Order: sequence, then C-alpha cells, then structure tokens
Amino acid sequence: MNSAGWNWAGLAAIWGVFTLWVPFVVLISSWTTFGAVQEMIPTLKEVVKRHMWLDKLLTGVFATIALKVFLAFLPSAMYAIIRTVMSVKSGTEVQIKMQSFGCKELASTRLPKLVTSLSRGVTLTLAANSVSIAQKPGRIFRVLADFLPSASHFYFNYMVLGWIVPFMELVRNANFWKFHLCKLFLSMSEKEAKEYSEPEDPASYGLGARMASSLLISAITFAFCSCSPLILVFSFISLSLSHASYTYLVVYAESKKPDTGGVLWVHGISYLFLVILMYILLMTGVLQMLSSSGKWLGPPVVALASTFALYAGKHRVDSLAFDVLPLEEVVRTSQDLSKKAVREQGQYVQLGHASAVVTMQTKLNLLLG
Repeated sequence: MNSAGWNWAGLAAIWGVFTLWVPFVVLISSWTTFGAVQEMIPTLKEVVKRHMWLDKLLTGVFATIALKVFLAFLPSAMYAIIRTVMSVKSGTEVQIKMQSFGCKELASTRLPKLVTSLSRGVTLTLAANSVSIAQKPGRIFRVLADFLPSASHFYFNYMVLGWIVPFMELVRNANFWKFHLCKLFLSMSEKEAKEYSEPEDPASYGLGARMASSLLISAITFAFCSCSPLILVFSFISLSLSHASYTYLVVYAESKKPDTGGVLWVHGISYLFLVILMYILLMTGVLQMLSSSGKWLGPPVVALASTFALYAGKHRVDSLAFDVLPLEEVVRTSQDLSKKAVREQGQYVQLGHASAVVTMQTKLNLLLG
C-alpha cells in the first residue's frame, strides 16, 4: 500500500475512534452523577453517609472529573494511529496532524455537548421535538437557546478543574516517576536516569496537543460569553496559568520543541473561525427566542448577516502567505549573497606574511627604479 493509502487508513481509524468516543462522552457527561455511582457501589454510599462533606464536594464536579479522565486517553490513541498507520515524515508533521485531528475531535465530540447541555432534560427535549425539528430545521436553534445557559454550570466546573492541569504539568509527574523508578529499580545513576526519563510524552505534551487544548478553552468561552459572561473570568485565569506554565516548560525544562514556522497558529485561527460560526448560529437562535412572539426578525437577521464579515476574515487569514518570504526579503537576500561572493573573490594572502610581501614589493620597485 502506498503512502496515500496508509493516510486514508489512518484517517478512517481516527474517525472510527471519534465515532466510538461520542456515545461514551455523552453518556458520561449526561448521565454520570455521584448519586448514581453510590447506588452502584454500596460501600461508597456507606462512606458518604459517615462523611457528608464528600457528597457536597463531589456531587457538583463528579461528572466533570469523570469526563476529564476519560478524555485524557484520546490524545494517546490519536498519536498511536498517526505514528503507526499514517505516513508522516517528521515529529513536526505529527504535531500538526495532532492539532488538526484534535480540533476535529473538539468539533465532533466536545462542542456538541455545548448545544445538548449535558443533561437529561435537554436530551429528552431534543428527542421530544425531533419530529418538529425534522419538519423545521431552523427550530433547533430556538430549542438550543432555551437550554444553553443551563449548560454553562457544567463548563464552569470544567474550567475551574482545568486550573489544576498547568500546575500538574509544572511538576512533570511522568518524567519525575520515570526518573525515580530508574534509580530505584534499575540502579541507574542520576545522569542515566535523567536521560532515560526524557523526553516527555509528545502525545499529551506536544505543541499540537497543547494547541488543541487551548482551542477547546477558547471554544467554550466563545459559546458562553454572552449567555454566561462569568465564563470570561474563568477562561482568562485558565489561559493565563497555561501561558505562564508553558512558557517556563518549553523554554527551560522540556526538550526542544520543533519549529513549525507558524503552521499551528494559522490552523488554530482557522478553527476559531468555525467556533465563531457556531456562536453566531446559537446567538441567532437566542435573539429569535427573545424577539416579541418571534415575529420581529430584525436582530436575528443582523446576527446571521455577520457571517459575511466572518467569511471575509477567514478569507484574509487563508490568503496569508506565511510560509513564503516577501519579495522584498528575497531580493535583499539575493543582493547580500551577491556582494558576499564578490568580496570573497581575489588573491589569498596569509596574514602573517602580508608585511613581508609589502617589503619585497618595495625593494623590487627601488631596484627597477
């Protein structure tokens, strides 16, 4: 099989993983509650009865913790498929594909939870209105607008729990345990154990995976910034902590990351345009719901018309020739190389013999004169 065939096979495998992942994600986030787990595990229920503070602590965040733990394995699965199945030429290309597929996973498995609000009520409501939505597809925006604000509570928990991640990455726990296990069980010296414990896992700590994670936070922020403005505070803290943590790790602690030349940034901006499009559609439904009896369509139409400005911005970003030098730089570089070549032409004279050559030339001139 040629490289194109392997790439198609890898693409099919990744979409197969996404397809299997979606039901589990929706099931965990929609139906997993601490009370349900207590019913399944009687021992846990007895412990909670003796320590009531556990019930208050975990009831609000248990589904979020379960979702984070479950989704933590997805980057490793994607990385294994890209490395073993797809035809990639370098680690940089792997990270670019990790970001690309990570953002597609964001749109296919995580963003749908934004509009289904991760609760039994919305799931049942969408099921009850499935016939009317099939007849009038535009009605889905109004149904989603009814429940979008209630979904923000789940993502408040998601954001706050995410504050722990930058601090955990600062510890570099995987490298820490590998270092000490090598010293303890393999009797390695500190230098050997350090070399064996490096580098960090590129599936979870690579530039592509981290860029996709930051885009997820940005997507949640855009989706809820109007319905629940408090999400702006949580996302600002989360992104600030990530910025401080990754600046230290990438520059001082971790192994040198490949220079992608701006590809990850351009791809990230392109996916943010998709997120903003989803935000515009959701806000169109919200404005339609808030209009008097749904008859005054002025605000929804204006909101929907902003997609033209979004398209213009997307076209401008796509037209950026970020991977090509400007013509002025090409001409200037060519001129500098030409001048350097001219300066290097001529007779080679060793520095130590320069004075001797000058003295001999003077004597010859005197004799001939």
